[in-house]
Amino acid sequence: MALFGKREVVFKTTGDKARWKEARAALKSAGIRVMEAGSMESELPICSCGAKIDRRNYGPNGWIDRRVYYLSVRPADVGQANAVLVSAVGTPLISDELVVRGKKLPQFSTVTES
Repeated sequence: MALFGKREVVFKTTGDKARWKEARAALKSAGIRVMEAGSMESELPICSCGAKIDRRNYGPNGWIDRRVYYLSVRPADVGQANAVLVSAVGTPLISDELVVRGKKLPQFSTVTES
């Protein structure tokens, strides 16, 4: 991580730590210097007591990761970084949608009345 210098976010995902690690490894293997790689909480816990235990994360399908993972590079490397990331991890590169792995969404059928 560089302390000073301009940086641009080229990758951001919510709840997909495995994809973030793949993206970071792809940039490293391509020789692109990552200026900043980190994560942060996407929202505060419900209880607001500072315990960092959010009861919404525990469910029948296990832990739900609500952290935002991001990668930043130098502005000169943005084009090359985007090309590497698209080929390595696919698109979208910047997304705010929560990724829930292993969760099966209910299938709703539409009923039409005759």
